[in-house]
Amino acid sequence: MIIDLDRMRYKVRKAVGIIDAADPDLPQADIDEYLNLALWEVEDKLPFRAKEVRATFVTVAGTRDYTVPAPFESLRELAVVDPVSGQHTPLIQMSAQEYESVYIDDTINTDSQDIPTGYVREADYMTLWPTPDQVYTIWIRRNIILTDLVNSTDVLPIPQVWTEIITLGGIQRAQFDFNSRAASRETKRLQTEMIATTEPVPVKELGDTSLAGIEMFGRDYYQRSPSKNNNNRNEW
Repeated sequence: MIIDLDRMRYKVRKAVGIIDAADPDLPQADIDEYLNLALWEVEDKLPFRAKEVRATFVTVAGTRDYTVPAPFESLRELAVVDPVSGQHTPLIQMSAQEYESVYIDDTINTDSQDIPTGYVREADYMTLWPTPDQVYTIWIRRNIILTDLVNSTDVLPIPQVWTEIITLGGIQRAQFDFNSRAASRETKRLQTEMIATTEPVPVKELGDTSLAGIEMFGRDYYQRSPSKNNNNRNEW
């Protein structure tokens, strides 16, 4: 039997005695929040590649702000594709203060526009630095949430044994909110035992490659002059 997201939601409702999916005391948004929180917890304890999705978007010359895709949990990596060489170069994440210290108003000085090397993540958008001077393809890797998974398929693309662990995490959180504290503790105990006895399938090859133990350094955007003739970009 394949457990899908609707079945997981049903199990959460059943555990707190609210079977009716239309009951306003336990809306679907709340259940999805419980399950998302449980999923993120499991992500930290049982690594799996399926939690990441990859997509692309294209920049617009003179535009620095871009909305993040929805639904959204967190960015893992942005990379820009060099339109000439095809080289993929990861963008360096910057703080807002770092960005402001290097940003030049490109509406006044368009010479400061160039191929992006960094970005700032704020609220529901990301700001590229420097502001793109032309169309570039940006690869984005991000962590998914359950609504991402259900948009692509009704079956969660993770090991089936983990769906029970995630469901128990959702149930435990719902029980806690509905003041079933003793039941919540027992559910948490059961989930913890299952996590401890579940054999994770991590991305083992990442620890077995020839790069294991080698630290890789990215660009220093403080030293980079935003010039279109700069051929010394430090690429990974």
